[in-house]
Amino acid sequence: MPDVSELKDAAANGDMDAIEELSALYFNQMDYQNASYWAREGAAVHNAWCLHLLGTIARDQRNFREAEQWYSRNININGDSLSASNLGFIYLNPNDELDMPKDLDRTEYYFQLSMKKDNQNPEAAFGLAICILNHDNVDMNQVKSLLQITYRNGTGEVKDAAQDLLRDIQNNERSGNNNNNNNNGNNSSGGGCFITTAVCDSLGKADDCYELTMFRNFRDNWLINQSDGKSLIDEYYSTAPAIVDKINKITDSPQIYKTIWNEYLKPCLANIERGDFSECKRIYISMVNNLRNTYLK
Repeated sequence: MPDVSELKDAAANGDMDAIEELSALYFNQMDYQNASYWAREGAAVHNAWCLHLLGTIARDQRNFREAEQWYSRNININGDSLSASNLGFIYLNPNDELDMPKDLDRTEYYFQLSMKKDNQNPEAAFGLAICILNHDNVDMNQVKSLLQITYRNGTGEVKDAAQDLLRDIQNNERSGNNNNNNNNGNNSSGGGCFITTAVCDSLGKADDCYELTMFRNFRDNWLINQSDGKSLIDEYYSTAPAIVDKINKITDSPQIYKTIWNEYLKPCLANIERGDFSECKRIYISMVNNLRNTYLK
């Protein structure tokens, strides 16, 4: 445990690291009076951590109007991502003190602002997914990408909530696919993706890993609905097994799969995460063509 007396001496002399550490120490002890005292010292010089902490203390004490003021100040001065996402949740759950109805447009604005500052913020990603689910026309691919960000980077309740929501969405989609029977057996979320599966297996990833889940969602929920989607998938299923078979017979196949990951699949995944499915499609087509030319001719 840090020496509190030494921290106080340093904080009293304007040491910002000591001010932050001291205010965090008292906050974790739920000593809001002392946490606020030292956080205000930092807020006087617009310190982002201290401004955010003051907003969080006010929020935890259900002083939502005060929390709104601290968070807004931190956003305006420092562009703080955490303050933006926390303010979004305050607006998402209206209360008597703020005296306002639920305003999804304003709520979504703050979650989007937070994501612009930090596109891996799990709380902002989850909040934005909830807002999008309230749209008249829901982009489920975007919702799932945001929930994956939350699941990958979040902790505690927000991670659990994202996992539960993803599971519900995937169960509904499986049910819909079975009812529509529009994939002729190729579109099962548990199979296919031969090249990506082989690459992920080589890298030690499980069959239900984040990467394969994202690629399967891309295939089953976006690519299949494009004008040339079914023909591309059919062509892929006729080619990919032979490519994988050839690679597996090569001594340095692990290095080949690592190269495929770095040159093709990793950029594809990044495009899926930001919703640029057309660019992912372009890269994937290029990968299959190049691998076909290399290993099947």
